[in-house]
Formats: sequence, structure tokens, C-alpha cells
Amino acid sequence: MQKQFRYLLFVSAFCVLIYLVLAWTKLDLVTQSRKLTKHFHFDTQMPHSMEQSKHHVNAVTSQYWKQSTKPSNTRMSHNWNQTTKHNDTRISQSGTESVNVTNIGNSRNTHFMNTELVRGNAVAGNHKYLIYLCDSARSCGGWGDRQRGLVSAFILANITDRRFGIIMTSPCNITKFYIPNEVNWVIPAHELDGKSNTTIDDMDSRRRMRRRFAEKDFDFNSEFAQDVVYLRSNVEYIAGGMSLRSAHVRLGRSNTIKMDTEIRTPMSALPLLWVFLDPYIQDGSKLFLATDSYVVRDMAKDEFGDSVYMTGGSIMHVDKQASWPRACEAFKVALLEQLILTKCDVLVTSKSMFSQRAAAIREQQRILFILNRHNVHNMKLS
Repeated sequence: MQKQFRYLLFVSAFCVLIYLVLAWTKLDLVTQSRKLTKHFHFDTQMPHSMEQSKHHVNAVTSQYWKQSTKPSNTRMSHNWNQTTKHNDTRISQSGTESVNVTNIGNSRNTHFMNTELVRGNAVAGNHKYLIYLCDSARSCGGWGDRQRGLVSAFILANITDRRFGIIMTSPCNITKFYIPNEVNWVIPAHELDGKSNTTIDDMDSRRRMRRRFAEKDFDFNSEFAQDVVYLRSNVEYIAGGMSLRSAHVRLGRSNTIKMDTEIRTPMSALPLLWVFLDPYIQDGSKLFLATDSYVVRDMAKDEFGDSVYMTGGSIMHVDKQASWPRACEAFKVALLEQLILTKCDVLVTSKSMFSQRAAAIREQQRILFILNRHNVHNMKLS
């Protein structure tokens, strides 16, 4: 009898222990559940099918992962690519817009390409602006027309030393879909307060500006001296004869790219190029120079001063130096340079497919030259 009593007592104690463990586990699960529901709002409507259930679970899992990996501050940080995002409140004519601006590393400053051509747009101190305008006041064409106007406005802003901006609020604000990347084209309204302004309305049926650009003595900043110029246009001004000259100097093997296979253009040929370009500069034209040599950049600056434009970015051979740091930036610079070469009305190429392909895209036989070892002469597309 005593043995049976002890056995019953042992079983009872074991059952009590199991009950306590289960009760504690349930309490912990309830606590965790309350914590989870405190952070998230779950849809009270349960999925009605296996497919809906899968999407429901994926959505909840994704939401939990984002919440659990978010730092304590408001900035979302991703260590795997050192990219951060923050909300930057920008103001345009249509009111306040919240724009996500991507930063690199831990810097709080908006990231822009390290090039002279676009560096000015990162500085709010530039006192003159050229802003592409597309609002409800007047038709500005479809998306293709707008893209053509945007490219013309961007190049024109750089040629005239003005800060480039975009205000496109028709049918809605473009900042709902695009954010600034290499060029900060969103200009806060307070920067424009108190500044003189004018609007150029030059859609394709008018083309007044295109005819003005073709005039030999036309000076944009003299014609439009206002601090802010709004441009509504779908016209390709550069193709219309604007006085932007361009040259590509491919040295080949040099101190900049020592692993190149050959010398394409000797340094002794550069004075010939300067002499050839000088009359255009004296005529008031701007020169855009693309080159594979930092030395050539410096020489051009010494020769032509503020009349010459260069991207200023890293110079590399996109194949032979593909694994080098900043190779991707150098590739981006090369793409930008070739694009501008295709837009100039006077083009001097080198012994290089880089500029000769630009000439082919340009599709203009006239005012096309090539620099060789001994002179600059006319070039014909084959």
C-alpha cells in the first residue's frame, strides 16, 4: 500500500511539472505574439486558398525581416553595399515633394559623379539656372518629346554654366517615379526666390531658339540674362548648329594608360590640334574635349581656359583596367563623353573607334575631321 502511494505521488508530481512547463511555454508564446502584433498590423482577413496563403506568409515574413533588421535610428543602413537612403524634402512649383536620395557610404551629402561637367549641379551656390519646364500651362509633348527636350536642356545648361533642373508636373510630378542620381536636378523653390526669371516656350512648331542657335554671333547668356531660365521645348538644339565644338585625343600608351598596346597620337601632334581649334574658340565657341590622358586635359586647360569643357572623371581603359578601383566610374565617364561627341556640330576624331563610332552615330559628313601624327584633315565616313 505504501509503495502504491509513493508511485501515485511520483506520477502526480511529474504531471504538475509537465503542466508548469506547458503553461510557461504558452505564456512566452503569447508574450512574443503580443510583441509581434505591436510592431505589425496583420490583415484580419485570412487567405482562402493555398496560393493566397503562400503570398500572405511571404508578405508577413518580408515585413518581419525588414522590421527586425532596421537600425534604431531612422536611416536604413545596408552593410553589404554601404548604401544609405534618406528622405530629402524638395520643393517645386507644385508644392512639397518627398524625394529619396541615395547616398554612398556614411556620408550625409548627396552623391554625384566626380566630373567637372556635372559637379556644378551639386552646389547650390550657382547663381544662374536653366530648368526644363513641363507643367499644365501648355502642352510639352509625349515622353519621347520630353526626353529630347531634357537632353538639350542638360547640355545647354552645362555649355552656358547654369545649374540644370527639372520641373515636370504634368500629368503628375516626375519625382513620384524618378529621383536624382548623378545630377541633382531637383531645385528647392527657396533657391529661386527673388531671382529674375524668364520662360522660353519653344515647342517644335516654333523652333525659334533653334534658328537663333544657328546664328554665328548668338550668345545665350547675353540674350537671356535672367538668373533663372525656364525652358519648355522638345527641340534638339545641338543638332541645329549650336557652336559647340568637340575633339577626341587618343594618345594610346602613355603615363595615364601604360598597358595600352601602341601610341595612337604623339604628343608632338597636340600643337597642331590647338592651332586648328583656336579660330573656333576666338569665334566664341565652346570646346568639349575627350581624351585618355590627364596630361592632355591639363594642356587643354592651359591653352583655352574656361572655353574648354571636360568631364574630369577617372580615365581608364574599360577592358585593360576593368578590375581596377573606380573602373565602373571611368566606364560611365566614357559613355557620357561619347554621347556628347555625337551632339557636336564640329568633331575632330583620333585614330580610335571611340570617336569614330561617335562620328558614325552623328551621321554628318560635314565639319568632320581627324587628327593624325602630322596634321588635322577632313574625314569621310566609310
